[in-house]
Amino acid sequence: MRMPRVLLLNPPARRPVLRDYYCSTLPKAGYFWQPIDLLALGALLRGRADVRLNDACGERRSARRTEADVESFAPDTVFALVSTLTRDHDFAWLRRVAASGARVVIGGEVALDPRFDFDAHPGIAGLVLDFTASESADFLLGGPPRGRVRTREHEPAAPATNAAPSSVAAREGSAASGSTAARVARSSASHSCATRTRSSGRAVRTLSR
Repeated sequence: MRMPRVLLLNPPARRPVLRDYYCSTLPKAGYFWQPIDLLALGALLRGRADVRLNDACGERRSARRTEADVESFAPDTVFALVSTLTRDHDFAWLRRVAASGARVVIGGEVALDPRFDFDAHPGIAGLVLDFTASESADFLLGGPPRGRVRTREHEPAAPATNAAPSSVAAREGSAASGSTAARVARSSASHSCATRTRSSGRAVRTLSR
């Protein structure tokens, strides 16, 4: 029996943009850091799916080349990061991906918007609000929406009080070779927009606050 195919995607962009950890910034030079969202989900999906990670933005892949990559892999589900800095371009490109028959689920700070309009984006099947939670990986595999997953029919659960996403992964990580996911999530907890802004020495414009 064929394993489900899941594509973890940092979409192509017209200009360099850093999308991860529900935070978008513009790099000051020619560098990119690895999208922690995709790494954590990849760990949770390991052994349960045929997973491919495509950092089209970081690898400077064109939209056309990335579309060809998607078509070649023929994923059942595409999980894509959507940035407030590139929102219109991201959604326009993902509409073409959805039209190819793939189920599209998104993360990124756009997914956290409580006013997200599914009617305006009919190709989006759901929003992942916690990339370290096991139910997020389950949803990418075709499972029902639970916990911090939002769909047209399902409102997400409230975040656990006094619990960062990393602690959720630490509790649930053992379900899917999760010690890796937990370590990744713990290391990401201090890697926030505020931390990056302070370390840059000057304010970085972000729209995710």
